[in-house]
This record gives sequence, structure tokens and C-alpha cells, in this order.
Amino acid sequence: YKRQVFSMSPEPSRRYEKMGPLFEGDKNIVFITSDVNDAAFEREMKAVVGGNPYQRVVYRKGTPSQQIDEMLAGSGTDNVFVVLAGDETGVDLILAALSSVQNSRLARSKRTGHIMVVGNSRWVRYRNLDRSLFFKLNVSFVTSYHADRGNEAVLDFDRRYIEAFGRVPSLYSYRGYDAALIFCPAMYNDIEYDMEGRSYTPLQTSYLFGQSEERHNHVNRSWMRVNYNSDFTITVE
Repeated sequence: YKRQVFSMSPEPSRRYEKMGPLFEGDKNIVFITSDVNDAAFEREMKAVVGGNPYQRVVYRKGTPSQQIDEMLAGSGTDNVFVVLAGDETGVDLILAALSSVQNSRLARSKRTGHIMVVGNSRWVRYRNLDRSLFFKLNVSFVTSYHADRGNEAVLDFDRRYIEAFGRVPSLYSYRGYDAALIFCPAMYNDIEYDMEGRSYTPLQTSYLFGQSEERHNHVNRSWMRVNYNSDFTITVE
């Protein structure tokens, strides 16, 4: 008898697969570093960018914004800035600089292509970042779980959870709910084979279980890409 285990946390090796499309086509890609950088994130993003050409700039306090301005492509080409700063101060500085450059170019009627920023999911834990810049700069990042409390399904779960337990649900509450909706119905069938390769989205996070040849457990292969859009909406892919 061989017991099968299902992992709801997504497979680390597939973390940035959903970032690939952001760099496809004719894109002006710029890596921005600061005084403190996330070396692991940089390695991963270089692997995603692959053979696509990119520019690189070091931006720290006192660096002229002109350096960023000179790297922007005109209309017709998307600008993708990969922000590699590894602390809140560096991220805040770079996002503010990008916003300032964008405002300056608009004031001068200087034509600029679409601007997008690729960041890290830990940014949502930084309390002092100006969240409006996430929308203005079209920030995208990959995360293992996403529950937008503006989403109707999540809102409904929150209401029912607060009514039942008197407190706001945590990440584990959402995961537990997802697990119940996925696995309880599956127990009426052959759970090992019936769930393989099927996609589930109980609340807002998707799950796609797969099994590698060399391992016996089934691992979720679906990471979530969160996109902050300039129309002040958040989309999840």
C-alpha cells in the first residue's frame, strides 16, 4: 500500500512560469537595483528573461531620475521594469522615482510606451509603500496564495467566517476552506486519479495537481500572478 500525499502549496521550481509572457515580444526590459538587493529574485528573473536583451541601472538616494528617463522607450514599445531592491526603503525610492519620471514625461508631452513594474509578493507586507503607485505603475508579482477582499467570493466567505468565529479569517482559514471544497467531493471517487491534471478555484486561488515521474506525491503546479492595473482594478491569473 502506497499512501499518496497532495501538497496545496505550489511547486517552487514553477514559481515564475507565469511571468514569462510579460517579457515576450518587443519589450524594453530594465533591471533596477538599489543599495540592498534580492539576489535570489534577480537570478530567477534573469532565468525568466532568458536571452531577451535588457538594460540595467543602479538607483539609490541622490541618483538623478534622468538615468531612468533615458532608458524609457517611446510609444509603441512596452517598458518592463524589474525592481530588484530587497528592502522597503529601496522599493519605495524606486517606485517614487518611476512615478516622478512618468509625471515629468507627461508634463512635457513626451511620448512613452506602456510602463509595467515586476516586483515581489513581499511588497504587500511593506506598510509604508504608497499602494496607489502599484496601480499607476501596473505592478505585477507572483504569489503562492491570493485572496482579494474586494472579490465577491472572498467577501462572502469573510462574512460567514466572522459571523461564525467572531474574527477575520487568516491565510490558513482560506487554505482550509479550499482543502475542504477540493478534497471532500473527491473522496467519493478515486482521489488519486480523479484529481490529476484538473484545475480547481474554490475562492480565488487556483490549484492544478500534478505528479512527477520520480515522486509519489501530487503537488500543486499553479502559482498566481497578481496584476495591479491603471484603472484601479486587480486581476489574478
